[in-house]
Amino acid sequence: MHISMKKNILLVIALLLALSSCKLAPKYVRPDYSLDSTAIRFAVNSDTATIADLRWRELFQDSVLLTLIDEGLKNNMIIRNMSH
Repeated sequence: MHISMKKNILLVIALLLALSSCKLAPKYVRPDYSLDSTAIRFAVNSDTATIADLRWRELFQDSVLLTLIDEGLKNNMIIRNMSH
């Protein structure tokens, strides 16, 4: 046999194996979830306050850290270039 014919046969076999492997997985069945009243009650939280609502100066109380943040903001080249 010629080398090209062997390659074609191997290619066909590989393609058939690849296509047949798709049939090996079981069919997906979506699970049935039912929520009771307590789960729904806790899913909706009436308190909307988060840490994202705080200013960073309120969040960090350490004076050394605040000084370092101020110095970093003052020397930040990106912020400095944006203000000019």
